[in-house]
Amino acid sequence: MYKALFRDAYPFSYDLGEIARYYIGYRRLMDHWIATMPGTIHSVSYEALVADQLGESRKLLEFCGLEWQEACGRFHENPAASTTASAAQVRRPIYASSLAQWQRYEKQLAALKQELTGAGIEL
Repeated sequence: MYKALFRDAYPFSYDLGEIARYYIGYRRLMDHWIATMPGTIHSVSYEALVADQLGESRKLLEFCGLEWQEACGRFHENPAASTTASAAQVRRPIYASSLAQWQRYEKQLAALKQELTGAGIEL
């Protein structure tokens, strides 16, 4: 998020401290809903999705009560328009090359890491 230019949207995304506070708030809110309404929210780990896209996609559809369709495994072939920051990425199969990119910036991300771990967020 920090690397993307969103024009006038998401002003918090241009400051790592604000991103940390926003994410901490998000995690607290999600923890609240997961505790308040157990079994109604399905979490997906990005790393798990990259490792087993078909398996994780099947679990998500099953959770939602939807039937599996072969097109789910070929989402990147969908010709529908995409207007997200990842518009080019949705045209590619899931890939693992982004998983460790943060390590190049570990020194610059130290304060962000400290704020998140200080809030009890496991990294």
